[in-house]
Order: sequence, then structure tokens, then C-alpha cells
Amino acid sequence: MAAGVLFLCDTILGATRALAERRFSSIGFGRAITKFIVYATSFLAGWAIDYALGLEAFAQLGIALLIVIREGSSAMETSAALGFPWPAPIRERLEQLREEVEGATIPPTGMEATAGDDDDE
Repeated sequence: MAAGVLFLCDTILGATRALAERRFSSIGFGRAITKFIVYATSFLAGWAIDYALGLEAFAQLGIALLIVIREGSSAMETSAALGFPWPAPIRERLEQLREEVEGATIPPTGMEATAGDDDDE
């Protein structure tokens, strides 16, 4: 729910900024539609993963958290560009979360191929 609200807020703020800067175009609106499709597909994939593994919305919550962080920081950046003064601690923490999410690596599963493993033998 929060991800959807932030997505909507970010889209409205982005359109407002584009109008204020006189660079509103169908390309920007197309990006919003594409982002919505990607997010919806991600949620469906998360649901399928949770269902297949018998989990209680684990993947779905992870996907929602990533979207909330991404959309929240984007909405904050756009509103700051429109003149809204954000307190420094909030800006810094959200930027730190964004860097952690974007720089995260997938931990090893133990099923990776090792040197000397050949399936062709």
C-alpha cells in the first residue's frame, strides 16, 4: 500500500516539476507507465515465489521495501527540486538506504559452480 502511495506521489510530483520546468512530454509519462508495469510484474513474481516456496509474503515484502525506498527518495528529490526544504538527517538516511539497496549483492547459495566442476563429463 505504501509503495503504491509513494509511486502515485512521485508521479504527481514529477509531472508538477516537468510542468514547472516546461519540459512535460509523453516520454516522461511513458516512463511512469513502464515503471508501474515493472512494479506490478515484480509483485506478481514475488507472490509466485512466496507461493512456490510456501512462504508468508517474504519476497513480496522485500520487493515492496525496495520500491518504497526508491520511490520515497525519488519523491524527496523531486519535492526538494520544487523548493520543499527537507531536514538534512532525513535526506542523508534515505540516501544511505538507497545506496545500500542499489549496492547490495545477492549472497551465495552454496549451489554455485566451483573450479573443476564440469557438466560435460
